[in-house]
Amino acid sequence: MLSVNGCFYIGKEKYGDIVLKPPADWSIRDGLTVIISTVAHNLYDNSSPNIKVFVTPYYPSVVLAIERSEQRMKHWSEDEYRLNTDKLLKDAVGIYMDWNNNKFVDSRGNYYRNPQQIDSLLFLITIENRSWPCNVPQMTISTEPMVGNDQTKTLSSLSAMVPLMKPYDWPCYMPDITNLEERIFLVNDKKE
Repeated sequence: MLSVNGCFYIGKEKYGDIVLKPPADWSIRDGLTVIISTVAHNLYDNSSPNIKVFVTPYYPSVVLAIERSEQRMKHWSEDEYRLNTDKLLKDAVGIYMDWNNNKFVDSRGNYYRNPQQIDSLLFLITIENRSWPCNVPQMTISTEPMVGNDQTKTLSSLSAMVPLMKPYDWPCYMPDITNLEERIFLVNDKKE
């Protein structure tokens, strides 16, 4: 049985399996799985059908996946990849990579063992208004004009897209974002 969820097939390697492999061995699908796994819980928020908020934490594994993807797109050498990865790791998480041992190092020079060693964590917040642009539903109507002269009249079918109502009559949800920064907060798995 084959089941498809978004652009990922169920049954392929999961986040935990992928991060055990060296990042140099990650496929494009592996990198996407690492990134998407961190925001997957945001995809099922049915309480707000029009406004969707996706929060991507820049965990060390996510940084490696992002930079590996950039390397493929921009044709970076391995040295360029490492240089850019080091910069983003420093800026996003406050850690470094020991490339000789393929291990993360915290700002005090200790090998990374648990998330409590992270000094800072960068989040990418993506807000999508699914009701914008506000499009009035349209329907297809068929017309059958008479074509030809009086002696040989034939029917030819034409169709046209016609809006169901005027654009100003269609309700279009526009959220108020004047104090948005005051309404954004983080909640962990314990609802804290």
